[in-house]
Amino acid sequence: METGEENMQKTVVQNILAPVYGHVAGGDITVVEHPPQEREPTWWDLNSAELRTYLQAARAERWSAWRRYWFNPPFFLVGLYCLGLLSWAWSMISNGHTTQSFVGPMVTSFPPFWIVMFSCVLMLPLVYWLQRIRRIEVHVAAHAQADIDAIELVLRRRKE
Repeated sequence: METGEENMQKTVVQNILAPVYGHVAGGDITVVEHPPQEREPTWWDLNSAELRTYLQAARAERWSAWRRYWFNPPFFLVGLYCLGLLSWAWSMISNGHTTQSFVGPMVTSFPPFWIVMFSCVLMLPLVYWLQRIRRIEVHVAAHAQADIDAIELVLRRRKE
């Protein structure tokens, strides 16, 4: 007659990622084998020629992010809009309309005041669009700069 201990299959499970806390009281314990996990290659694993290729690509990415940060459609639209406002203000100044607006206490009754205020409200969506593009491009440029710094460190340590 077999006892309960002899009837039970006993195997060991080794799981480094999820340790078991407490006591395993009984039952079937099965062996779970995890395949070895491959680690991602680092900059140190690559040879110098590959590092220089990645360095050139990262510098190109940083440069294009800088260009997209400064020269994008909302930037040109806001600039064109401001240039139009400045030329309109210059024409008002050269015709002598501004002296009439500052003589009386009712500055807000002067129509160009409302035109300028309305144009500033119209520019808000363009500025919001510009800020969204710039926020993205700052992250792209920072990521490229981090890669550049890491690659240059590896190359410098290798004395190349």
